[in-house]
Amino acid sequence: MARAIQRAEAHVPERAWGATGRPVRRLAARLRALLAATVGSPLVLLTLLALALRWNALDLARVDGPLLGALTESAAVARGESLPLVGAPTALGLHHPPWLIYLLALPALASRDPRWALGLVALLNVAGLVGLSLLARRYYGSRTAALVAILWLVNPWTGLLAQQASAAALLAPLAVVVLCGLLRGAVDRSPWGWALAVGGLGAMVGLSLWALVAVPGVALALLLYRRRVSWPHALLGACIALLLLSPWLYEGN
Repeated sequence: MARAIQRAEAHVPERAWGATGRPVRRLAARLRALLAATVGSPLVLLTLLALALRWNALDLARVDGPLLGALTESAAVARGESLPLVGAPTALGLHHPPWLIYLLALPALASRDPRWALGLVALLNVAGLVGLSLLARRYYGSRTAALVAILWLVNPWTGLLAQQASAAALLAPLAVVVLCGLLRGAVDRSPWGWALAVGGLGAMVGLSLWALVAVPGVALALLLYRRRVSWPHALLGACIALLLLSPWLYEGN
């Protein structure tokens, strides 16, 4: 009897530790499973590959005249010497809105090295890849998401231009924002989706006037899904777009 009691007492701490450590082991198992799923995800692998391709050899990125002018003006904005209301001129005689200069002024606050601006544009381009892949996976499935990510990765417009701090390199990520808003509004019937779509379109135009070619497409989507459109939210998005374009409009283009 005494030996049985001693054996029982000897096993009590082990049982107690087993009862206490069971939630810890369960949590560790979940973390291991989540880490394995994340590391093995095609989206994560493609994202890392996109970052490597876009951040590699930023010293060799082509810098043309308009890009050099935008970098120079953004450095002046970062130093507080100027605040331009318009951007680079177009072939039609009009000037682009100044938001590309404002955006490039953010990395210039930390460093005058132009590679910081190029790296920021590349990072935003990769963010567009991730956003479009997540949208495709939500609405069309995992295979479509992987295909979309691969096409984004090898597309010259989203690949070569991602190493240039130009407005064209940033239109693709903002187009993903507009698409997200349209899907949220038309499919999920979220009223804020329409505000996101119209406001994102205004941000695209704020970077480059060439984004005006997307206005008929968004207008057609509003017309086709007019019964699902929350017009107050769409009007809010239009107000945000006008606010973004107010410096350019003030300059009197």
